[in-house]
Amino acid sequence: MSAAVHSLFDASPRTDREQLLFTLLGQLDGMVYRRRDDEFWTLEFVSEGCQRLTGYRPDELLMNARVSYRSLVHPEDHGRVGEEIRAAVTQRRPFDIEYRIRREDGATRWVWERGAAIFAPDGRLTAIQGLVQDITDRKFYEGRIAEHATHDPLTGLPNRMLLTDRIEQAIHFASREGSGLAVAFVDLDHFKHVNDSAGHQTGDVLLQRVAERLRACVRDADTVARLGGDEFVLLLPFVGSGADTVLQAMQRVLAAVSERYEVDGRELLLSCSIGVSLYPKDGTDAATLLKHADSAMSEAKQNGRNNFQFFTRELNQSLVERVDMEQQLRGAIQDGLFELHYQPKVRVADQTVSGVEALIRWHAPHRGLVSPARFIPIAEETGMIERMGEWVLETACRQIREWSLRGCVVVPVSVNVSPRQFRETQLARIVESILMRTGVAAEHFEIEITESCLAHDPERFLATLHSLKSLGVSISIDDFGSGYSSMSYLKSLPVDRLKIDRSFVAGLTSNPKDDAIFKAIMSLAHNLGLTVVAEGVETQAQWEFLREIGCDEIQGFFFSMPLPAPALARLLGP
Repeated sequence: MSAAVHSLFDASPRTDREQLLFTLLGQLDGMVYRRRDDEFWTLEFVSEGCQRLTGYRPDELLMNARVSYRSLVHPEDHGRVGEEIRAAVTQRRPFDIEYRIRREDGATRWVWERGAAIFAPDGRLTAIQGLVQDITDRKFYEGRIAEHATHDPLTGLPNRMLLTDRIEQAIHFASREGSGLAVAFVDLDHFKHVNDSAGHQTGDVLLQRVAERLRACVRDADTVARLGGDEFVLLLPFVGSGADTVLQAMQRVLAAVSERYEVDGRELLLSCSIGVSLYPKDGTDAATLLKHADSAMSEAKQNGRNNFQFFTRELNQSLVERVDMEQQLRGAIQDGLFELHYQPKVRVADQTVSGVEALIRWHAPHRGLVSPARFIPIAEETGMIERMGEWVLETACRQIREWSLRGCVVVPVSVNVSPRQFRETQLARIVESILMRTGVAAEHFEIEITESCLAHDPERFLATLHSLKSLGVSISIDDFGSGYSSMSYLKSLPVDRLKIDRSFVAGLTSNPKDDAIFKAIMSLAHNLGLTVVAEGVETQAQWEFLREIGCDEIQGFFFSMPLPAPALARLLGP
């Protein structure tokens, strides 16, 4: 880096000491200034090297030339530099300043100056002596480091640290002015699936596009931040009818995020779920407002995604209970506190048991029997479902082996595999390993999948299905009609059974439309060579209707509720 050394002297010739100073620092860029009045300083001496710093020739910077010291200092820094030098002179102490100068070509450079005032024996200020050094490169890198410390490198948005600071500032302002603010937690729906199927490079482009759309949805006074992954936060200060302002902003965000994206000629779709907390009703500090907005966002996801939810106290209690359940669930997995119950599937033609479905049960301490509808979603969201699912697979196979050794009639046992498990590329290998360890024949084992497995990365889905099928296990589509229901994919799936969702069965004999839908699905399945299973059969009327129309199998409380393994063994008999 170039540097400048300057001294401010009176008009007398330079002394030996001054010459010595210059000689010692001859490799640096030297300047000597003379004081002209209270506000301006002129240069008395300039070394040749100073031109590298300022762009001016020495003769252009000398005393009485057209360029003064003040004109070198950037106008925005005049006040600060002048105040610092005046304070140093008054207090007779050194000064240390970083400021900008303007070069002859108009460019701006950052310099560091350290100096001190020189006084005559009578106390009169005669000069200022010091060192000036070019620090432009350092300031540039400091700026880059500061930017990375406070901004997300991918999108350029403020990160969590800067967001928290801005929320606290907004709270301070709102408290003083008697106004309010909103914190909106925005989470992209199923972004991980898109990222995995389209590639991380495409995922990064999508996040940048989302960031642009979010910025376009809010005002200049608002803040859009990225916390990481697919999580964004909006900070919306408001006055007056704040709820209406927030409501309109959330509607704009939902619409903007849901518009089609085109990346490398490929069209992609996204949606988002949003949770909103309000100051001061829902919290009076940044951490609380963020936590409550996050819990409201989770509620929005549970309500079907692609919507927004305002925080409520009831929701907070639900969040506390959920966190407690999550902790207990982790302990249950660690300590093996689960068991399997088995619900029979009955062949309609002869009313014999054609198979059973393994269903996980959790007897939690202080909670009793917890419904799978409550803990399975938590296991899915937290990733615990993978370990839990593998335990179910192995436990079911070991139970088949035990029934066989006891001489019971062995029927196929089906196990539900969650979408998250199904996206595990090693699923077929895991199933194969379990079958080999337990010695269970593949024809006695069945995998049940839901249509939602098909909604993300169909190519990987089909490849995994074929790998499982090659092992010899049967495959069923569970809850058919309640999810993706892609008829075009159905014809190419290597599946054996179609289990029609209980929502259609519930309306049989009482709702002609449900009758028609059930018959249509059954006809389609039979034409594709699939066995049809009706789920949730609970009444005699439903049973008789299904028998009359030729349904293959039923499952439901009409025949049997899920049973512990010993009770099922008695039902199966030798």
